[in-house]
Amino acid sequence: MAQGPKRGSFSRSRNLSDFNLKLVNDTLEDCIRTSLMMGEQGKILEIGCGEGRVTLELAKLFPDIEIHGINKRPWRAMKGQQSLRAAARYYKIFREGELRRATLPTVHFCSAESLPFEDNQFNLVYSQVSIYQIPKKDRVIEEVWRVLKPLGSAYIEIDSSRPSDPDFMHVKTPRFVIYSGGKAYPFRRFISDVSRRTGYHISAYEVSEERDGETITRTMLAMHKEKEGSLDLGLSFDEGSSFDLGQLKKKGPDGNDICGYRSVYHI
Repeated sequence: MAQGPKRGSFSRSRNLSDFNLKLVNDTLEDCIRTSLMMGEQGKILEIGCGEGRVTLELAKLFPDIEIHGINKRPWRAMKGQQSLRAAARYYKIFREGELRRATLPTVHFCSAESLPFEDNQFNLVYSQVSIYQIPKKDRVIEEVWRVLKPLGSAYIEIDSSRPSDPDFMHVKTPRFVIYSGGKAYPFRRFISDVSRRTGYHISAYEVSEERDGETITRTMLAMHKEKEGSLDLGLSFDEGSSFDLGQLKKKGPDGNDICGYRSVYHI
C-alpha cells in the first residue's frame, strides 16, 4: 500500500476557507443552500478529498446532505471511514459527542478518470490541488459533467503556476497543455471555445494567492449544468509528450519538488 503524504500535508489538508478563496462570487456553502432552497436532496462530491477535511466541515454545516469523497488510493492518514473520524478529531471539526451522532461522508478509492457513479447524481462537485496529478484530465472534466444533476454546479482547480517554476512551465496551466496547429492554445481560450460550441455554461478563470513570498496563479474551471447532454471536449491525448513530472527528480527554484502530471493534448 502506498504510504503517501503524512497527516497535515499541504495538499491533503486544505480546509473549506482555503477553497472558498478560489471562488469568485459564491462559496461552497452558498451553492449548497441554493440547491436546498430548490427542494433538492443535497448530494455532494469532492474529487481528491485527501484527509476529508472539507467534506467533514460541510457535513457539520449541513448534516442532512449526502457527501462523497474520492481518493486514488489509501495511505496511512486516510484508509476509509475510520480515518475520517480520526481527522475530525485531529482538526477539531466535531466535538466527541457530535462525532458519535454525525453521519460522516463516504470515501471511495478510485480513479477520477472513470467515476463510479451513475449520471445526474450530484448537486455540487468540487476539487482542489488534485487534478494536476491526473494524466487524463479531459476525462475528469467530462466525467464531472456527466455526474452533475441538471442545474448542478462544479468548481475544479485545474492547475497552478508560480514565477519560480522552471522556464518550461511558464504558462498558466503547465500540466494541462493544449496545441492547435502546432501552436500552444491557452486553456481559458479553449474552454471559451467549448462553451460556444456546446452551448453549455462552462468557463475558466484565474485567482491569485500569496504563498511562500511569491504569487501563485490558480486556474479554475466552473461548470453549471443548465442544459442536459454529454460533454466531449474533443481533445486528443499525446501519450509521447505527456509524463509524470516527478520522474525529473528535480526541485524548482523555491526548493520544492517539481510534481504533477504534464498532460499534453491536440485539438
